[in-house]
Amino acid sequence: MRVFFSFFFRVVLLVLLISIVGCSRDEPTLDEVGIEGFIVRELSINDIGINISENTHVTTVWVYGSIPNGCQSLHEIHHWIDWGEGNTINVRITTKEPVTPHECTSEAVNLLIPVHIRAFFYSNTGRYKVIVNGVEKEFRTNS
Repeated sequence: MRVFFSFFFRVVLLVLLISIVGCSRDEPTLDEVGIEGFIVRELSINDIGINISENTHVTTVWVYGSIPNGCQSLHEIHHWIDWGEGNTINVRITTKEPVTPHECTSEAVNLLIPVHIRAFFYSNTGRYKVIVNGVEKEFRTNS
């Protein structure tokens, strides 16, 4: 019985140590995730602009961003409206870069990305917040 208890205790201890070591390794952050041979990161944001059109009911968020080298390219653009937060437009833009990069230019590339949002209803006067990859900017309309 003593041998069995000693063996059982060692197995439980070993499993516990393996689970602790397995959980402590570095996990990729939300802004850096690997998919199918690529590393996906959030785009670096320099500035944000907005154009609200009464006639077409299309709001355009202008995102001024940059990628550090020629290996990165745009990956995905997602947007959603959070009315509970007081007319907040959220945008997430990601880039992708090969895990094993080939020859790349080392020059940074500046980007101007239009994000068209349809059916963004607004009042004639009001405040609007745009958040792109965590960078916030407020806008005010005065009609």
